[in-house]
Amino acid sequence: MNDRRVHEPFIFAALAIALTAGFGYAAIIVAALAFNWNLGVWWIAMVQAHGHAQLFGWAGLFILGVGLFFLPRLRGTTLARAELAPWALTLIVVGIALRALSQPLLAFLEASMPQGSLYAALGRSGYAVSGILELMGVLLIVTMLVTSFRRARPLTPSAPIIPVRPYLATALVSLILAALLNAALTVATTLLGGDLFPSALDDALTHLLIYGFILPIAFALSIRNLPLFMRLAFPPNRELFPILVSYVAGMLLRLTAQLEQPFGIDSPIAVWLGGTGAMLEGGAILVFVWQLDVLLRRKTPWIASRTPPPADYIETRKPTRKNYPDYGEFGRFELLIISAYAWLAFAGAMAIADGIGRILGNPALLNPDIERHAITVGFITLLIFGMATRMLPGFSGKSRIASPRLVLATFWFGNLAALFRVAPLFAPSIAGANLALGSSGALGWLAVACLAANLWRTMRQK
Repeated sequence: MNDRRVHEPFIFAALAIALTAGFGYAAIIVAALAFNWNLGVWWIAMVQAHGHAQLFGWAGLFILGVGLFFLPRLRGTTLARAELAPWALTLIVVGIALRALSQPLLAFLEASMPQGSLYAALGRSGYAVSGILELMGVLLIVTMLVTSFRRARPLTPSAPIIPVRPYLATALVSLILAALLNAALTVATTLLGGDLFPSALDDALTHLLIYGFILPIAFALSIRNLPLFMRLAFPPNRELFPILVSYVAGMLLRLTAQLEQPFGIDSPIAVWLGGTGAMLEGGAILVFVWQLDVLLRRKTPWIASRTPPPADYIETRKPTRKNYPDYGEFGRFELLIISAYAWLAFAGAMAIADGIGRILGNPALLNPDIERHAITVGFITLLIFGMATRMLPGFSGKSRIASPRLVLATFWFGNLAALFRVAPLFAPSIAGANLALGSSGALGWLAVACLAANLWRTMRQK
C-alpha cells in the first residue's frame, strides 16, 4: 500500500462504523432510554457493543489512520511495512463487526430461543473471535509504528516529536493493554456462557481506552498541530510532562478503584482512590486546556517570534483570515476545535466534582455519564470533526474541503448531539428532557453523515 494514502481506508471504515454500530446503535439506545421502552438484557448488550464500536471503531480507527500517516513523518521518517496496513484494518473491522452483531444477537436469543441453537453457537463463536482479531490488528499497527520509529535517524534536541513522545508512548501502551483485556473478556465471557462483560471490567476497559489511549494521542496531535492551524503559542515543553504524570497517576487510581469490585478487595479505600484519581485527571485536563490556550488565546502566537520582514518588504499575497493561516478553504473548522475543548474543560470540571463527591461520601452527586459523554460526544467526536476537516484534505493531496457549508452543519449537529446527550442527565424529569435525550443519537448520526459526505466529495476532487 502507498503510505501517502494509507489513512483513507481507515477513515472511511471509521465513518462506516460510526454510522452503523456507533451512532446508529446510539440512536436506538437513547430512544429506548428516553421513551421507557422495555429495557432488558438486549439493551445492556447493545450499550456495550455500541461503546466498543465507538471507541475501537469510530475514534480508534480514525486516530490510527491519522497516526499511520502523521506519526512517522513527525519522527522524520516514512511508514515502515505499509503492506501490513490492509491486514490490520481488515482484522480490526471484522472484529468490531462480529462484536456489534453477535453481542446483541446473543442477548436476544437468551430471551427467545434455546441457548443450544445454531444461531447461539454462531453468535458465541463470533463473540469469542472478535476480540482476538482486534488484538491481532492492533499489534500489527503498533509493529508498523515502532519499526518506523526505530529505523529513523537519531533524535536531535529540537525534534518536533520530543515534547509529545511521552503522550504517544502512554497511548500506545494503553491501546495494547486495552486490546489484551478486550480479547480476554470476549473469550472468558463466551466460555462462561454469558453475553455481557462484567460491568466493573467493562467500565475499566472503557476508561483505559478513553483516558489511556484516545485522550493522550489527541493531546499529542493538538500540541503539534493546533498552534499551526490556529496560530497559537506552542505549549511550554517544561509544563507538558508534569501534566501527563498527574494525568496518568489519576487514571491509574481510577482504574484501581474500578477493578476493586471483581477482585473482591475490601473497598473503603477504593472510594478515596477513585475520588483522588478523578480530581487528578480532571485537574490535569484543565491545566492542559489552559496551557494549550485554545479557548482564551492569552498568549502571543508562535509566528510573532519569527524574524520580521525588511522595512521595504511589500506583501503581495492575499491576506489570510484574521488569526488563522488559511483563507477559509477548510470552512470554519476552528469552531469545531474550540467547542471540542470547551466540552473537554467542562468534562474536567465534572471529574473534579465527581472526585469531591466521592471523598465526601456522596458518590451519586453526579451521573457518571455526564463526564463520559461530555468527553466522547463533546470532545472526542467534535475534535475528530475539526481535525479531519483541516488535516485530511492535505493528507490526500487536496487543497480545500469540498463544502464549507457542510462543516458548519457538522458543527451544529455535533454540538446539539452533545448538548442533548449531556444536559438531560442533570434534570431528567424536566419537561423536554426525554425528547432531547431521545434525539441526541440521531443528531450525532447526522453530524457524522455530514462529515462523511464532505470527505467523500473532497477525496474525489481532482
